[in-house]
Amino acid sequence: MSQRTFIIVLCLLAPTAWWAGWRLGVSSTAGAGTPGSVLARPASVKMPGAVSVSADYAEAGKVERSWRGGRPLAELQAKLAEGGDAQVLAALGELTADEARETLEFLLKLPPPQPEGALAAAVARWAALDGPSALGWMTAHLTPGQRERVRGAFLSGWAAQDAGEALAWYRAEWSQTPATTRYKLEQDWNALIYSMALRNPAAAVQACLTEADHGTFHPWWGLGSLVAQDDKREEVLRLISALPEGKPGKAALSSALGAWAGVDPAAAAAWLTANRPAPDQELDWSIAERFSRADPHAAADWVLARAGEKDRDKAVSMAISYWSFRDPAAASAWAEGAGVAAEAASMLAGAWAPKDPAKALSWVLRVEESRRPQIIGGVLNSIAKKDPKFDPATWSAPTGLPVEKLQALMKSAEREWGLMR
Repeated sequence: MSQRTFIIVLCLLAPTAWWAGWRLGVSSTAGAGTPGSVLARPASVKMPGAVSVSADYAEAGKVERSWRGGRPLAELQAKLAEGGDAQVLAALGELTADEARETLEFLLKLPPPQPEGALAAAVARWAALDGPSALGWMTAHLTPGQRERVRGAFLSGWAAQDAGEALAWYRAEWSQTPATTRYKLEQDWNALIYSMALRNPAAAVQACLTEADHGTFHPWWGLGSLVAQDDKREEVLRLISALPEGKPGKAALSSALGAWAGVDPAAAAAWLTANRPAPDQELDWSIAERFSRADPHAAADWVLARAGEKDRDKAVSMAISYWSFRDPAAASAWAEGAGVAAEAASMLAGAWAPKDPAKALSWVLRVEESRRPQIIGGVLNSIAKKDPKFDPATWSAPTGLPVEKLQALMKSAEREWGLMR
């Protein structure tokens, strides 16, 4: 089989990777939402949290060129028992419903740990052909932990066959799940919506609009991630831009721009500048965080150009938030030219601390005296962690703080850091 495969390996905010996109049949003429649908041609995508999405689909009608070809199911299963590479996993996208069931039963007989990537892939394939039957088998044969780990793949596959049924099941399951564990189910929402949006972006938008934010969850990443794909970008941006101004519209656009910035931050930045010229910290940051990893200097210039005068200090801090720890010397030089205020100086002090205590001190001293105690403890702890022989007393004279105060600030910062971890 060529490197063009049936699978999107999709990681969406959740700490677990789900097999979430499939070429779910062999017919290039099948209607959207049917088991024969073919996913849109994708690009390589970088998702939130620097998670990779490999999206390289097989062309319609090229099944005969796949790894499996005419090989019997037993040979595929033997390869899976050995671990199975991406091509072998991709071949699961050609299984019939009966073969998917047989393969799942085979996988469960393997000694632990069973290959969960293969379990998820086979479940997704079966769900794409017959969601209710796949669900019944999962309920009868998988442990609660296994069901939880393949649920995103199951929902992705089922949404390709019948998005309405998959969505209804998800919501019914959510209502029955204790509030303390709903976050686990919510991790699978994006896999469901991503699969749904590939076939019907407008319906996915409506589904997201009726799915309220709660806790740390918001429903737009699965839809917004399609903006990273060239052939979906224009349609999804048009739908999102038409949403009423307010929290849902901004959350949707922030998600979309973040996904786009993962593959082409300069283009995402140019689009935002042209279409939303007024600075907006949430939208700007959705691009800047990724832009700064690709081209920190260009990202910093863009962030500063977007900022209004009253937000200049925040803009400088945003611009160097990643850059300062990657290359504090370059970030310091840029910040000097941009105009440094307290927030940026604090950030640079922290960035220099483990590398050059003297430079860290020089930046601490550029923070107004009343704000220094807020940062000194953390900076000193960072220095001491790198150099256990460091004596914080050497900072007493230049900062004007007694040694006892410096030590108390270090202890306080350590306690706060411990609470955050």
